[in-house]
Amino acid sequence: MERRLFEKLAEWETESVKEPLMLIGVRQVGKTWLIKHFCKECYEDTFYVNLEEQPSFQSAFDGDLSPAVLLRNLGILAGRTITEKTTIVLDEIQVCERAITALKYFCEAEENYRVIAAGSLLGVKINRFSSSFPVGKVRILHMFPMDFEEFLTACGEVLLLDAIRQSYRESLPLPAGIHEKALQLCYDYMIVGGMPKAVSDYISCGKNITMFRREIHQELRLAYLSDMTKYVSSPYETEKITQVYQSIPPAGEGKPEIQVQRCTPECEQERFLCADRLAGSRGDGAAGERAGSSAFPAEKLYQGGYFQALSVRRRYAVVALRSEAAGSAAG
Repeated sequence: MERRLFEKLAEWETESVKEPLMLIGVRQVGKTWLIKHFCKECYEDTFYVNLEEQPSFQSAFDGDLSPAVLLRNLGILAGRTITEKTTIVLDEIQVCERAITALKYFCEAEENYRVIAAGSLLGVKINRFSSSFPVGKVRILHMFPMDFEEFLTACGEVLLLDAIRQSYRESLPLPAGIHEKALQLCYDYMIVGGMPKAVSDYISCGKNITMFRREIHQELRLAYLSDMTKYVSSPYETEKITQVYQSIPPAGEGKPEIQVQRCTPECEQERFLCADRLAGSRGDGAAGERAGSSAFPAEKLYQGGYFQALSVRRRYAVVALRSEAAGSAAG
């Protein structure tokens, strides 16, 4: 699936930026796929290691962190030669604090090493470091779920996307049939979300929303909960985090149709998009996911001015196509 973040990775390579690149985001958002796709397109020699799946490679970062020693140690463990020209990919880097520290020395070396790291957003942000994070020595990129443009591209609707862009630029309405198709795909996107696994299932179903496996969202939520509990120090904290997380009602559960209403001033500052008022108990009415989540990546709907996620600061709780200036056009 085409991701627009690919352009940022290509820019990092074109400009020969010395800082290693770190791509962070929630689990299963597509970080590993994007990095592997990028390396296949741009480099001849790439060394990839997943530090979580292959914990023995973490020992390469014990002791001396100079790049020459690290390349030698990694090469011995991998049974292959790793040179200064080899692009190094360190996946799940959050599990190895010394590997994160080593990024500083790759940056400061005379040789322009090409080092790319990927890590879970939660692990990188929350994991407590005994040494300081290499601030200013790493180029950090955040990866989010697929926005609506990427969703349309993945669905093979490039012509529709171009028509929407042209309609917006010229402030002209789309023909009624095209507009209806754009709205229907937008509604489907609100249900499917932007996580690659969910989008892939939707496409494999022939873009039939009634056949889409909603269980995928539950699987993703369980994966996030499992990830959260890795960074607590007691069973009490695990139980507390679990109860808080599970108290957030998922979008679309409880009622067959999403109902839109204004939020009250009390929830105005909350980082939620509500399909209904956030209920006090699970299952009491439909409610929205956190903005940017797997099922409802609302913050990414509005990209390039084509679509707009109406803000809760305006006391609205709905994601809609903008059409004020373009009549019936899908802005």
